Amino acid sequence: MMLLKIAFRNLFSRKLRTVIVGSILFSASVLAIIGGALVESIAISMKKSLTESLAGDIQIYSSKATEKFSIIGNQEGNFFDVKELDDFAKIKRVLGEKVPNISAIIPQGVNFAYINPGNILDNKLEKLRELVLRGEKQITKQISEQTTDQITNHIRNIIKDISLTYESSFSMVGALSEDEKEESKRNINIVMKDDFWKPFNHFNDSTNDSKKVLDANLEFLENKIAPLIVDDTQMYFYYIGTIPHQFMNNFPLAELVKGDAIPQGKRGFLFNDYVYETQNKHRVARRLDEIKKKLERDKEKISKSKVIKDLINANIEQVGEIYGQMTQTEVEYLKMDLIRFLSINTNSNTNADTTKDIKKLLEEFFNMNDENFFQRYNYFYTYIAPKIILYRIKIGDTFPMKAFTRSGYSSSVNLKVYGTFRFKNFEHSPIAGNFNIMDLMSFRDLYGYMSSDRKEENKKLQEEMDKFSMQTDGEELFAKKGNININIDVKKNTFTAEVKTVSRKKINQDLLNQTYSDLEMENGVVINAAIILKDKSKTNQTLQEIQKVSADEKLNLKVVDWQEVTGSLGQFVTVIRAILYGLLTVILTIAIFIIMNSMLMSALERTKEIGTMRAIGASKKYILKLIMLETFAMGSIFSILGIGVGMATVFYFKSRGIPAPTDIFLFLFSGPRLYLSLHPIYALVVYFVVVCVSLLSSIYPAHIAVNVSPIRAMQRD
Repeated sequence: MMLLKIAFRNLFSRKLRTVIVGSILFSASVLAIIGGALVESIAISMKKSLTESLAGDIQIYSSKATEKFSIIGNQEGNFFDVKELDDFAKIKRVLGEKVPNISAIIPQGVNFAYINPGNILDNKLEKLRELVLRGEKQITKQISEQTTDQITNHIRNIIKDISLTYESSFSMVGALSEDEKEESKRNINIVMKDDFWKPFNHFNDSTNDSKKVLDANLEFLENKIAPLIVDDTQMYFYYIGTIPHQFMNNFPLAELVKGDAIPQGKRGFLFNDYVYETQNKHRVARRLDEIKKKLERDKEKISKSKVIKDLINANIEQVGEIYGQMTQTEVEYLKMDLIRFLSINTNSNTNADTTKDIKKLLEEFFNMNDENFFQRYNYFYTYIAPKIILYRIKIGDTFPMKAFTRSGYSSSVNLKVYGTFRFKNFEHSPIAGNFNIMDLMSFRDLYGYMSSDRKEENKKLQEEMDKFSMQTDGEELFAKKGNININIDVKKNTFTAEVKTVSRKKINQDLLNQTYSDLEMENGVVINAAIILKDKSKTNQTLQEIQKVSADEKLNLKVVDWQEVTGSLGQFVTVIRAILYGLLTVILTIAIFIIMNSMLMSALERTKEIGTMRAIGASKKYILKLIMLETFAMGSIFSILGIGVGMATVFYFKSRGIPAPTDIFLFLFSGPRLYLSLHPIYALVVYFVVVCVSLLSSIYPAHIAVNVSPIRAMQRD
């Protein structure tokens, strides 16, 4: 007890030195607790984000792969060259029988695809072509809402708008040479003349010459004019080939947002809702959504944000994409309503200038500020959005998806969009939000692994074409083929190509109507597979069991955990953990030298005191204990204070959470907030480390102090 009292007296008698050394130990303790809680909480959140959305607890792929596989690709967004697993059905059966901790094995394959839904002119030309081909009395209900004259007038207005803005449009394209620009100007001048449109007024004329002219004019518009509209029509995204209902049932974070799930056993496509809203949506509407998010979630102000002002200016510059999609009647109605709306809501004269054209009115409307944004945002979605193509691909549409096969060739399949889905808690994150879902059969077709039914259909097609090539009379052949409803008289080569097109369309429709069992889908190649475990605490043990089964059964599997298969994302936690521990090491190293210097100075200052204690009988061991006890007391007091402050901070954010500063952090936090947590044993570890560092730093000063001669010490001034 006496030793302890002397130790505390010595600490309080040198307050400044004690506070300086103690503040370092305090800071190290606070940083260790808060940093450790932050790192461990992010690790837990990231594990949840990855294992419950894409990766599963364990991933398997071919041991013949020449590169390490990552489900999210490399830093350039490309996927690694790995070999396929030839017989997934066998792999699933064997592992399911021999590894009891496996709950589910989900087949997967990730690839990159693109689609081109077309711009507004493509859309209108498609309707016009259908009108021309079918005849105005035989057109569908959807198209019959507009007459040929209405559609052609709308197309001419769109082209007129292109002619007024082609200089700025060409400068945006950038890739056009001067010759190409001049050619584009000439093409616009051609279609601006009335003579170009005369054939459309007599499209029911039965003469072959008039039909040829009409068809040539349509092709000219499609190939020469429509591409001049500078639009972000091309969509690029990643997709996961899988068995959709198994994926949705076994990944807890996946949930349906719009539309329906892909029916079990059917081919189909689910957009990730993030892709659907940020790539597929009209870009003026996308910008409005982005501004709304910044104002509501990020609490920004239009008046103070250059980013938001740029978004508003972009909408003002592109109002042509709004009225260009409307018929003349819709434009007139919107014009009158905008005059009323702007007059009332800007406190101006209600007898507003009705001579303003729709372009000026929309520019005024989209010139938004903090006071009127939400009112105009609601007006846009209530009155303007229903009149435009809000989504280029709508739920229920069937569209051709294109991708590159493993051999590098382009391939395409037609797929129906059944709906959209998202990963809960980080639905706005661009990291996981880019992954869409496709059925496994279509994935194999796109990736170059032809499914059995596709092989059978192609075999039938080839047999049919072989028969056609032996015929000399096209009309006689049509008479024998009742299932082909077309009536043309052309040369053999042209005739054969037309039949092939019809047959391919029929094949695509048959494939969309086909229903597959899970076994049929599993019976073929996959790129990789996610394994869901019953007991996740036994991940390493189960991983070893799978490796052993693979070796025994010659399954040729490479088995990795979720962290390895997610590449740089999975290693992110390791990196920030290394940074934290490196920072702590630097702080504690500095603390060692400062404490050592402080204790050494203290020992030199107390030489006379130590000499007197030695002279009256204090042993070296007693002096050593005293100095070590002083250091231990200082380390304990300040580390406990630091741990207390750190734990209080952790408990505060455990209930309130740390808000995600950007969309990327939604993925890292597995939600809009990160809720800190820390195991109590970690606090004991921090205390032990800080005290040990304190004691280690006092060894040398204590050695100097106890080896001073009592006589010489007492003689020092």
